[in-house]
This record gives sequence, structure tokens and C-alpha cells, in this order.
Amino acid sequence: MKTAVFVSPHLDDVALSCGGLVHRLTRQGTGVMIVTIFTGEVGSPPASPLIEHIWGLTPLPDWIDRRRIEDFESCRLLGATPLHLAFLDAPFRTHGRNDTPLYPTGESLFSQPSEVDQILLEAIANRLANLKATESDFYAPLGLGSHVDHILVRNACEQVFSPDLTYYEDYPYVENIATLGQTVQYPTGAMYIEVLNPTDLNAKIASVLCYETQIPLLFGNRDEAAHRLRRWMLDTGGERYVRLAPTTICA
Repeated sequence: MKTAVFVSPHLDDVALSCGGLVHRLTRQGTGVMIVTIFTGEVGSPPASPLIEHIWGLTPLPDWIDRRRIEDFESCRLLGATPLHLAFLDAPFRTHGRNDTPLYPTGESLFSQPSEVDQILLEAIANRLANLKATESDFYAPLGLGSHVDHILVRNACEQVFSPDLTYYEDYPYVENIATLGQTVQYPTGAMYIEVLNPTDLNAKIASVLCYETQIPLLFGNRDEAAHRLRRWMLDTGGERYVRLAPTTICA
């Protein structure tokens, strides 16, 4: 039986971007695996303004455990099987011996990936290659918003799965781009829309609300999260996906 594999940079990206399609597929009997790349143990994080800004007083050693529990529940609601890979999230990666953070600020997090991460890119691709033998449809982020982790995941997926690859729009980054008045350019005829019925839309929203650690950062509160997700689906007509010739991007 053919399955679908959605590759997610972080423990909420697929729910945010593809939750409706995932639920429809599993509801119709298709097996779905969500492979999340950056779920490694934090340990002692490097000191940086970015970490202090995002996580504040949150106990970092407990943070990834909380996020994994949230993801298990989100995947359960969607009917998907989670697979967590143990690579470190960008704010926790360092230059190595001197423990200097690779991405100490928000500006550096949304920019060109560090050359140091080229080794990481190859390691991610090697892990994903284990999935290539399966008879699956593969989904990867477009990298909209230029988050370094999303770019790395897109590039790794292109190395392994192209040309049999479908790209999904990175939400909420694509919403932010639209809010700023910027235009996302896609090849003519490459985009298609998965229209969500009420059952799949409600499941998508419920799956996103599982990520309680992220709701304040992304939306402020649960009501605003549900409102924005419904509004975005109404504005766009559904979840948007893209088939295009594989090209590696850096920013």
C-alpha cells in the first residue's frame, strides 16, 4: 500500500502547514508518517540573545520533552505515525569547540545557513535516504520565510527524493509574507490547492492546538490560533502545494 511521508523541520510545522491533508489521507486509509528533523536533546544551551528572547524562563532541558509529548498527541489526532530525528534546533547549534552559537539573533535565524551546517545537511540527507525505498509520496517545506532549518530540510529532501517531491507552503511564514505585502512567485501551473472539508479543517486546528508551548509564540492564545487558521484557509481556498523542478536554495 502506498503511503505518504511528510518531512517537518520542527514539531509543529506539518500540522500547521499540512494538517488538513494529513487527516484526509489517514481518514481515507492512507498510511502517513510525519518525520520531524530537529528534535534533539538540548542539554546545556549556548548563551545567546535569541534563546533568551524566545524561551525566557522556560526550563530548557524539559522543553523538548514537552514538545515531543505535544507532537505525539497532535499526530494521534491526525492519525499519523511520528518519527523524531535527533538533530539540534538552529538556536542550539554552535561552532563546536568554542560553543559560539551559529544563530545568536533572529536576523541570523532567518538568513543564509552557516557553512558549518553543510555537514548537518549531509547527515539529514543520509537519514532520510533510509525512507526512499518505501513506496511513498514525499512532502517537504518550500522554505518560505527563509528559516535556516526549513531551508536545510528542503535541500536535504531535494537531494534524496527529487523529482518525486511535493512542496508545502510554510505556515505561518507564508501568512507573514502576505501580511507584509510581498508576493510569493510560483511556476505557472505548479500550485494546487487541497480544499478542506469541515472535518479535516477542524482536525487540523485541533492538531495545532496540541502545541501549547508554541501557541503564545505564534498566535498569542488558542482562540487567535483557531481564528487565524480558519481565516487563512478561507483566504487561500485551502492548503497550497507545489510541484516544481528541484532547485537548491540558500535563503
